[in-house]
Amino acid sequence: MTWEARLRILLRTIHHVGGIMKSLKRKNFLIDEEALKKAKRILGAKTESDTVRQALSLVAFRKAVMRGYDRAAGKYPDFGAADRE
Repeated sequence: MTWEARLRILLRTIHHVGGIMKSLKRKNFLIDEEALKKAKRILGAKTESDTVRQALSLVAFRKAVMRGYDRAAGKYPDFGAADRE
């Protein structure tokens, strides 16, 4: 691979990471260390920050899945109303 190709890949990576970093915000909170280690192992995350991000994404995903189950069960006859929650 030429150095020009490597540079293009590097610049694309920097641009992508820069976009991700804009949506991140530093937080300081207390957390159960054993629970964090267990979640990190289960999720296969490389870092503790990645563990927390993945866990939060799973919570949002769970909400969407549960809403789908509720819709299928007829809990929300007006589908647009459930989207406004």
